Amino acid sequence: MLLSIITVSRSTGWVADTWATLADQTVPFEWIVVVAPGASSSELPDDVRVRAVALDAWRGDGDAWARAAASARGDVSAVFHPGDLVESGALAAVAAHFETSSVGFVVGDFATDAASAVGFASNAVNTHALTFAEVRFRGMPMTAVFGGELGAATLAHLHTTPRGLPAWRTDVYRALGGFDVAVSVGAVHDLVCRTYLRAACRKTADVVVATRPGFETNADRRLLQTACGDGSNPHYPSAGQPVPIRDRHLHAMVERDCDLARLPRYDIGGGIFGAPGWKTLDVSGAPDVQWDVFGTRRLPFADASVGAFRAFDFLEHGADLDAFWLMDEIHRCLVPGGWFLSYTPHASGIAASCDPSHRSRWDERRFLYWCSPQLRPFLVSAYPEATAEFEAGRLFVETRVMGPAPWRFETPYLVADIRKPPATTTTNPTRSVTFSDASI
Repeated sequence: MLLSIITVSRSTGWVADTWATLADQTVPFEWIVVVAPGASSSELPDDVRVRAVALDAWRGDGDAWARAAASARGDVSAVFHPGDLVESGALAAVAAHFETSSVGFVVGDFATDAASAVGFASNAVNTHALTFAEVRFRGMPMTAVFGGELGAATLAHLHTTPRGLPAWRTDVYRALGGFDVAVSVGAVHDLVCRTYLRAACRKTADVVVATRPGFETNADRRLLQTACGDGSNPHYPSAGQPVPIRDRHLHAMVERDCDLARLPRYDIGGGIFGAPGWKTLDVSGAPDVQWDVFGTRRLPFADASVGAFRAFDFLEHGADLDAFWLMDEIHRCLVPGGWFLSYTPHASGIAASCDPSHRSRWDERRFLYWCSPQLRPFLVSAYPEATAEFEAGRLFVETRVMGPAPWRFETPYLVADIRKPPATTTTNPTRSVTFSDASI
């Protein structure tokens, strides 16, 4: 098996240290380095395993990574970021996972210096997805950052996405369409998300690389955060604003989570316009489950039995005080780590009041009473029996055009995707987790 290690870089001053950790790997490999305009390939080692690919112009991440992959000759292609170091035997460990023919993608974990690990923890939106341990990496004391299992919560944010040598079987990479050349920044993250949706993936908690600070410029970091992690406004958390790569894939990844876990997902109020692939629950239309949610004040499901709920244009049909018991019911029925996806007319817009059947007004601040520890005392004060606690996955306002022609109008809608916290478990940092049911 030949491994193609691909790197895209705007400079090559880091190459000597990195090559020292690649050169002693024991499996056949090639290293393809795409050198951006203005950088020199003269510092690359004179070795038959190393090839440089020059870019005539910088057209963005997607184009650069796609060119690197197009030059690859290996059975497996692995992304290797500039400045990273490779653990002894790491390539052999990665190759071993691909001996199982059904596995299309493998990713491990990484180590970094202590200060960077602290920064990682502070930036991570879902801090439960990360665990840390002191390790020795090629004899150096470092902090290992163990990412969570692959899934919607982990892949929704750049900071919780595993970064240890993500590797694709070549035929799987091609079936996925490869890197998206239209993605200007965050193309690797985008491809990992798309891979999770279609391929059999293996997440191994082995520490395979070490990252070193200083190889990304502030401008690069801001672009990555805008595309994948923290949004464009540094004073507003990513849950409270659109972040394109997350928003492109999140709902599909929630559906994938449910399918892999063999868990049902229900579209509440979807009896007339239900979402494809979701079972519907409604009092009207032709739902899979005929049920009057607001009339019964409960959901007809056992505790911790549902992977996800979807509620589009539904919440506003209940009274304001219905929010208390409804959020508790949704929380009760969801498995730990399950999602509640909602899309609701925002309280500030005409869509919240023009329909005479609407009885309540929703905005992002209302959801925070179930998502913010600081606001929870006020929730419990008003509703002492409250049990629901959620994490904010997405919570922001967007503009929607609606209404029949010629009376079309723009109105704000609330995007609120929240998650029941996962169960607290003691993890084994050497475990491997395989996700099957690949479609390619």
